Amino acid sequence: MSIDFQSYQEGDKSYLWHTYVEAMKPHIEKMWGWDTAWQENNFEQSLIEYDTSILKNSSERIGYLQVKYNSENTFISMIILEPNHRSEGLGSKILEKLQSVHPGKPLTLRCFQVNQSAYDFYIRSGFEVLNTDDYFISMRRRA
Repeated sequence: MSIDFQSYQEGDKSYLWHTYVEAMKPHIEKMWGWDTAWQENNFEQSLIEYDTSILKNSSERIGYLQVKYNSENTFISMIILEPNHRSEGLGSKILEKLQSVHPGKPLTLRCFQVNQSAYDFYIRSGFEVLNTDDYFISMRRRA
């Protein structure tokens, strides 16, 4: 199964928001509580700040990705797969494709401490912990 990155278009916003809420709301509620107005504003800002792509398998949307490419690394802000496409090896394919964009640069990210399944996935995928704070684990995978 191949993964394609399709550039975000304005018509994708509703899909992205629904996917974001479904995946992130349980974790955010545990840490801070869910403030819809704040989340909507933060979501809108992320569409400006990050390179946003729809993840596709053939013509089917299966999630989305937000990254920032810079001179030091590729920072992954968000990888969200729809629930019925998790645990199929797609996350590893996404990471490999991202790494191929800038093969000499590490991948970095911040993972919620309460999201144990994401943390476990990143550790299995070769990420190392750089530091932690009250809510996040900063991680890096060397190029």
